[in-house]
Amino acid sequence: MPAASSERSIISIFRTAEKADAVVLIAECNEYRALDLVRLKRSMKGSVFVDLRNVYKPNEVIQKGFSYTGVGTAEEAGEEDQ
Repeated sequence: MPAASSERSIISIFRTAEKADAVVLIAECNEYRALDLVRLKRSMKGSVFVDLRNVYKPNEVIQKGFSYTGVGTAEEAGEEDQ
């Protein structure tokens, strides 16, 4: 993807998330792998981050102020048992 197009995609991601209660990551596109989580959180009303592709490490997202939910990870299963 050309750089200008990629930059527009990232800007669009943040605009889409403005005042959202939650973000749900459903694709493994490269643009989503290195999101500025602080900027994303700042633009949102809520703090729910649902990662259906397990792109992010839970601790990384939680440290940025999100409530993180991944799908089918061993780490999550261990947390539920505690």
